[in-house]
Amino acid sequence: MVDVTQEEIEAAAATLRALNKGTGRLPAEIFYALMPQVVSAPIELGVFRRKSSRLEILLTQRPADDPHFTPNGWHMPGVVMIVTDMSEKDALKRLISTELEHSFLIAPRRVGQFFVNAELCPVRPAQSALYVAKVQDYTGKGTFFPVRDLPENTLAHHVVLLQEMLRLLPVSF
Repeated sequence: MVDVTQEEIEAAAATLRALNKGTGRLPAEIFYALMPQVVSAPIELGVFRRKSSRLEILLTQRPADDPHFTPNGWHMPGVVMIVTDMSEKDALKRLISTELEHSFLIAPRRVGQFFVNAELCPVRPAQSALYVAKVQDYTGKGTFFPVRDLPENTLAHHVVLLQEMLRLLPVSF
């Protein structure tokens, strides 16, 4: 552990308590400083469609100035559970309302979980809940890519998460 005084530890703890007064959210600088130290619980949603006979996945692009992940990196929609979420379903509803707002041919369903270690994602280790959904005519944010031909700058841990989703994907997809 880094040399810090007991006073500094107590001050940091007091600051964290003050920052999180029931909102469930921390300022981004604090959130990203804490993430490598704890295991987070993200909800990752693989949104699939069939185009001709080809299976495609919806990816969205990170900002060009993203200081935490690959700038302009492609990734699946997802959210980290926060303290105001009462369940995974609450986090999933938040994800759908903020990132997708689209009707599904097959509604999101949980197919498994996957541990993303710090080697795979240095920003944050995570116990990811894996959900899949199917759409037909999608007009929302993001771009569909063939599952076997992802952009080069797809986040590495999302490539692995997609492989796991494909292994667990129901036949109806």
